Amino acid sequence: MARAISRARLRLVLLLTLLTGMVFAGVVPAHAAGTASMSGTVTVPAGADVTQTTVSLLVEMPEGYTMLDSETTPDATGAYTFAGTWPGRYKIMFANPATTAVWNGGALSEDAAPWIELADGQEIRGVDASLLLAASISGTVTFDAGAEPEPVVVTAFLDGSYDFPAAATATGPDGQYILENLAPGSYKLNFMGTTGSYPSVWNGNSLSPESAPAIVVAEGAAITGEDVSFTVDAGSASISGTITRPGGGGVEGTMVQVFTLSGMPVSLANASADGTYTVSGLAAGSYKVAVFPSPIGSDPLWHGGADEATATPVAVAGGAAVTGIDFTLPAAGSLSGTVSGYTGDGPLMVRVYPAENPHPRFGPPAGFAMVNPDGSYTVSGLPTGQVKVQLYGEIGGYANQWYGGTMATATTVDVTEGLTTPGIDFAAVPESVITGQAKAPFEPDATLIRILDLAGREIGDALPEPDGNYEAFGLMPGSYKVEFWATTEAGTKSWYGGKTLASAATVTVEAGQTVTGIDSDVVIKPVPPKKPTPPKKPTPPKKPAETRPLASEIRPAGNVTASDPGEVQSAASGELAETGTPAGLAPLGLAGGVLGAAGVVLLLATRRRARR
Repeated sequence: MARAISRARLRLVLLLTLLTGMVFAGVVPAHAAGTASMSGTVTVPAGADVTQTTVSLLVEMPEGYTMLDSETTPDATGAYTFAGTWPGRYKIMFANPATTAVWNGGALSEDAAPWIELADGQEIRGVDASLLLAASISGTVTFDAGAEPEPVVVTAFLDGSYDFPAAATATGPDGQYILENLAPGSYKLNFMGTTGSYPSVWNGNSLSPESAPAIVVAEGAAITGEDVSFTVDAGSASISGTITRPGGGGVEGTMVQVFTLSGMPVSLANASADGTYTVSGLAAGSYKVAVFPSPIGSDPLWHGGADEATATPVAVAGGAAVTGIDFTLPAAGSLSGTVSGYTGDGPLMVRVYPAENPHPRFGPPAGFAMVNPDGSYTVSGLPTGQVKVQLYGEIGGYANQWYGGTMATATTVDVTEGLTTPGIDFAAVPESVITGQAKAPFEPDATLIRILDLAGREIGDALPEPDGNYEAFGLMPGSYKVEFWATTEAGTKSWYGGKTLASAATVTVEAGQTVTGIDSDVVIKPVPPKKPTPPKKPTPPKKPAETRPLASEIRPAGNVTASDPGEVQSAASGELAETGTPAGLAPLGLAGGVLGAAGVVLLLATRRRARR
């Protein structure tokens, strides 16, 4: 039985997702088909196209979170089926651009959706869903005079249910926000700054969800004017302390989170290299404080208690600086390094993955850290073992890199308990970008574009927009082949410039370059070699009319005019043929899923890769 994920851990995953923009997405490895199946019918309001609904099947992982197993779309009658499924525990999400997102059982969140228990060979029918016209809530976040504006994360919770968000977004440069795809219901909104300089507030400028007025949303309604304001005076108090780890191993970057007594996150901070931290921007009140030994997958340690319920409240007076809230973390390892050529222009992250993962970067990492403006970084709280390290650059306009090689050939790094492994260095490189369009028969909402090296190993990927346009970010300079992969149950594959990997055209990009026009319907037609010019027949010399020629005057026979070797082209060279769908796309069985993601990301993310 997989262990349950605590409320604090769910909040941490959400917080990391929103504040770092991480989307742990990738291709689930294909495997032999199972023997079970699930089916049902989707109903949408008048005017909505039921065939535009994405039906996502999520499977429970041994670690307790869910991961996308596969996706499908219903037919014109709303009917859908997941066939060839393995036994396990599942949840299903139904999402349509014109409606709300609904989970199986009519739940409005993954957390509330009941598990679907699927046995080997079992056929479950009637997993139906009724979608409603989507509603929205919008407003503006302002900062009083003397307060420094910053991006603010806005999260909507169903009234009385604060464990899992119904929707989340962030303010734009003008402070405006909009929460979309909301189902009818009663909501409360939380507003949290991204630097920890201000205390979080709730709609109505309330300091707690209990005092915030409920926002009642009808089907299809557009609620406006839900504005809040951040002030300097409201957040002049702080909580600080020191974090230590027996035997060393590093604590830099360790996250400290302050919660209200009702369990809502208020503000956060990260420990410096010497273990000190300060959570500032707090209003007067009582709080509980937790530290997360590892940024991913760790349960929090609470100040003064074994868990959130028994944690000791910390009373904070207006403008006071509460000190001495210290923590001792369990032993763990760390790794550190430097990113040369980086000066803090744009965010840059280092992510660490277990080396035994055959598809690193698919699924949550073992740890991560943001790179400091001077190029240094430390990833703390890592379990002992071998790992692979990625410089995740595309969020800031840099190339993604793997330490010592590509995703497939990256060097493994040993993590030792109580020690920091130094020297895991990178050099920042401006990203290269490949763009194009996925065209028929590839459907934009069911296609994955993979960027492969010339040996066929995956380097990156992209998801198309509704119009089929895609952008593959974060590429190192080099030569690649581009694959278009239909992610339906019986999908097709094709490559830019050809029908197979071997015949695909090579796309070469330089550092900082964007290459366009890499579309799915372009085929490079081989050019047959020119036929060599046949040798000319020798021309015998003409005899003078009345004299015999001397031997020295006779030209040697057999002269040949050879063709210019520069004019003969290899059969491997090609020219651009007329664009059009390559004939004879071979169907490929894609048992299992297409895009894997942490469960909370699936709820919030759109179907395109986050761009900076």
